[in-house]
Amino acid sequence: MADSPCAQGGGSDIHWGYYPTNTGSTTLQDFSADHPDWVIMLENEAHTAFRAAYTAYGIAVQRATFHTSGLGLARDQEFIAYVLGDNPWPTYGVTVRTTPSSKVYYLGFMEGAQVALGQPQDPVRGTGWVNYSPSYPPQDVPGFVKMLRALGKGIGNAAAHEMGHHLEDVGAAIGNVFPNMDCGASSDNKKNPGVSCENDDNFVYAFYDGDGLPQYGTTSNGAMFFYGIPGGVLGIPSQTAIHWGASDKCWLQNVASSGSCKK
Repeated sequence: MADSPCAQGGGSDIHWGYYPTNTGSTTLQDFSADHPDWVIMLENEAHTAFRAAYTAYGIAVQRATFHTSGLGLARDQEFIAYVLGDNPWPTYGVTVRTTPSSKVYYLGFMEGAQVALGQPQDPVRGTGWVNYSPSYPPQDVPGFVKMLRALGKGIGNAAAHEMGHHLEDVGAAIGNVFPNMDCGASSDNKKNPGVSCENDDNFVYAFYDGDGLPQYGTTSNGAMFFYGIPGGVLGIPSQTAIHWGASDKCWLQNVASSGSCKK
């Protein structure tokens, strides 16, 4: 995972900052000089979340490294997730099959984290939504730090999702495709229209969207769970912790130990 991408990332480097989505402004308030601890926390949350998706399956996740080859700078890892700072952000994440690598967009998940920490305008009916978008510098420092932690988790979980697309390609090469990627029966799902996630379980890394709204059933497009927000409060149903679906777990288990999982 490369959170300070070199030229191969094909996008803008991160500027460690924040803007409140409820103002309509995209002017970034850089906090890196005053709060280098926040930068370290964000990086650690992202790496921890990415590693958690694969740690049980013999797939190592680490900081990206490079070496010089006859063709220039070459990477040491099989797959790299570049975290980019493009503004405006074009999408939450995308896999580049030809590299293979992925691009995960910092500002997309920064906005998504503000949504995920929000609340319904009418909690009783569960209608409308108010983002958690404090002014900067924040008066509610603990709440702001919680939002930054959610941002880091979202980035790491998105990198895990994009890695799933790389595993699709690995599986296709051996005639056993990694299943269910970009699932989700929401009408907003343009990637895989109408295809439910396995067992109608949307709380999975394979889910197609990074929107921070809650899940309200199997056809919702919300991905609050990407940010580690449990819900379970007035107007917001419980949001199960992100996980792999049953068939994904079986596939990954067989990568770690061939034939150990039978379905």
